Amino acid sequence: MHINQFISRTNFLVLGALVLGLLPVLSNAQVGQSRITSLVVVDRVSPAFNGRSFGEVGQYELVKARAHALADPLSPRNAGVVDLQLAPRNSQGLVEYSFDVAFLKPVDPKKANGTAVVEVTNRGKPILQTSLLNGNGNLRAEGGAGKVSMLEKGYTLVWTGWQSDIDQAPDVMTAAYPVATDMGKMITAVVRDEIVLDGSSGAQIPPVAPNATAFEARLYYPMAKPSTEVPIVRVRQRADDVAVTLNANQVEVLGDDKVRVILQPGYDRGALYQIEYLARDPKVMGLSFVSFRDLMSLLRQDTSEAQRVKAAVQVPSIKIGIATGLSQSGRYLRDFVYQDFNLDELGKKAFDGVVPQGSGAKRGYFNQRFAEPGRAPDLQHEMRGYPGADFPFAYVEQKDPVSGRTESVLSRCTASGSCPKIIHLDSEWEQWQQGGSLIATDWLGRAVGLPDNVRAYMMAGTPHASLPPNAGVRPLTQPPARAICEQILNPLTWAPVLRVSVANMEAWVGSSIAPPASRYPAGAADGRVSIDALRNMYPAIPGYQFSPLYGKLQVVDFTQNPPSLVSGFAPYAIMLPRVNADGNTVDGVVLPEVAVPVATYSGRNTRAAGYAQGELCYTLGSYMPFAKTEAERKASGDSRPSIAERYRDDLDYQSRLVAVAQQLVRDRLMLASDVEYYRTLKLP
Repeated sequence: MHINQFISRTNFLVLGALVLGLLPVLSNAQVGQSRITSLVVVDRVSPAFNGRSFGEVGQYELVKARAHALADPLSPRNAGVVDLQLAPRNSQGLVEYSFDVAFLKPVDPKKANGTAVVEVTNRGKPILQTSLLNGNGNLRAEGGAGKVSMLEKGYTLVWTGWQSDIDQAPDVMTAAYPVATDMGKMITAVVRDEIVLDGSSGAQIPPVAPNATAFEARLYYPMAKPSTEVPIVRVRQRADDVAVTLNANQVEVLGDDKVRVILQPGYDRGALYQIEYLARDPKVMGLSFVSFRDLMSLLRQDTSEAQRVKAAVQVPSIKIGIATGLSQSGRYLRDFVYQDFNLDELGKKAFDGVVPQGSGAKRGYFNQRFAEPGRAPDLQHEMRGYPGADFPFAYVEQKDPVSGRTESVLSRCTASGSCPKIIHLDSEWEQWQQGGSLIATDWLGRAVGLPDNVRAYMMAGTPHASLPPNAGVRPLTQPPARAICEQILNPLTWAPVLRVSVANMEAWVGSSIAPPASRYPAGAADGRVSIDALRNMYPAIPGYQFSPLYGKLQVVDFTQNPPSLVSGFAPYAIMLPRVNADGNTVDGVVLPEVAVPVATYSGRNTRAAGYAQGELCYTLGSYMPFAKTEAERKASGDSRPSIAERYRDDLDYQSRLVAVAQQLVRDRLMLASDVEYYRTLKLP
């Protein structure tokens, strides 16, 4: 990985002014005219869930709308939005934009509990409808929520579209932001798009067929000179390889924002193609932070104007606002807080609590000129060199050994008094690919702790996604699901911890009941070890070879265009969680499946042959099953005790799982309603 230590020049000027205190200190009086002006309903499902009723709360309804909004370029609250000053303005001097929004709420507003859980959608897709509701994702069907869900408590769920770089499609939520110009003149810059051929999230194109001879790619931005210039295309088999530049006759321009590239011999479908071109028309992507802030601000307000805007949707009265989002959206929330957007135009906090999921220590490419929000910055194999892996990483202030700055993710909101309470949730995957340890350590790997308003939990042995079940995979499916990876995909879900964390956040904000102590291993005393020490801990597993790979950091200068590599090594120690004799992680929140295992569960996987074999396999974890009998174990050379050596029968297995789950309930790290699931699991 890179540490994108130098932010874009436009960001540097604005954010530097914030840090140095050059912008005015804000009072509680309204200082700008940014606001949502209308919510236009486009679809209503009432009742939702095929008419199912949720206890005393009754039925729910789903309302989808398009929000139309204004941003004030003169408001100090919006000073951090890159290029907002260069956006077109209406006759009132305000910038117009719009975005999708959806509400899942009790049909009877009086039955709502006053808490809104607002999800930043992931590439336009809602996720809470499966992870938080423990359902099948179909809010029109009775099974869209689990047998027992948080809807019985009267929560209002809200989803918001915020990306203008994705196409509109059914069930995809988007936004429309204006293009910035230099006094009416076109703005251009060199942009680099990385194309991954395997179709993984953020790859920019669908999977390329095995017999394909070329691929077509839509570029992030239109080309400034499509009729006279051919983009420069480079290819590497692996991220650390020297790139080879293709001849111009291997690249065909198909339109302002589309090219066709001939696949190069000797490179498989794990190869990385980089397309460099002179781009035009940057959108003001940072308006997403304004929209997110002002949506929550609107939901809280009870003025006649706010009531007018909300009337078509009939939003219940909201007293508590909790923001959450997974992966890209978790990184978005860390950036939202870091860039100090949680203070609205009235001088009030927008969100009381923020629950970033699966962000690790990173942020994103969300509020820069020519931003590319869909990028997951600096994975071990793909998408290196994009902003989002910048210092600061931690929630407590420390001095950066590279830039010399002293800062934390919370420095700016601390100065403005707008910091929310935070419950930071990470899987084990973030420890491998997102520098997870750095949220709670210094650059030498020493524990630095967490502020009083932050809790952090790492779910041992889990993959990146919290969907139930992850990627549709269950243990020992036949044939085992591997996707493009060498090992069977990790089937675990850590959604139970998300569900209890939302409940804990509501209690923390509404009743001052603090959540349980953090379970996020930091330094050596908490079980963090080096990659070499971890290698020595791993058991002998048939068909598995321990990989030394994890996401490392580099230094990239983003004040240059195109960005330039300053150093291939940044001095930030990334430490990894220790394991036991089974190869399972022992620290953090240990879910019942990991505490009472039938396999070794890892947060990482490696790519299979034909896909840059041996490199880390995107966001997917591993499942390495135990032998069923002692004889089978000995014959294969497996050092891990077999299933038969561990458990008498299904009842024994289930009783142990339930005991762990019940302890997690007592520790307030699982809801009681999630325990019953463990009575249904059977030995493979």
